[in-house]
Amino acid sequence: MHLNPATHQTLDHSPGRKPSINRDDLIAAALRLLGPHRSVSTLSLREVAREAEIAPNSFYRHFRDTDELAVALIELAGQSLRRIIGNARHRADDGGSIVRSSIEVFVAQ
Repeated sequence: MHLNPATHQTLDHSPGRKPSINRDDLIAAALRLLGPHRSVSTLSLREVAREAEIAPNSFYRHFRDTDELAVALIELAGQSLRRIIGNARHRADDGGSIVRSSIEVFVAQ
């Protein structure tokens, strides 16, 4: 085991164990579990940990609880939406309709 002083996380590279993961890995695991019929509020800590291939207690190194994970997921969705709207506005500035551009950019996602 190695201690990374920059992050204060233990990195375990033992055979058969997954190297340490970060917040983005847990967010990606949660996103894989979500879908059209599955909301953020239905995610369990154990389920996200299993998807990320970590022990449930390791989740707490990155998030206090599933509510904090949900906030991170919502912030990510907001960033995505702002990017889509920005792209639509840019296209509308080139002489197109902002509504039409918004729909085209959204469908292209």
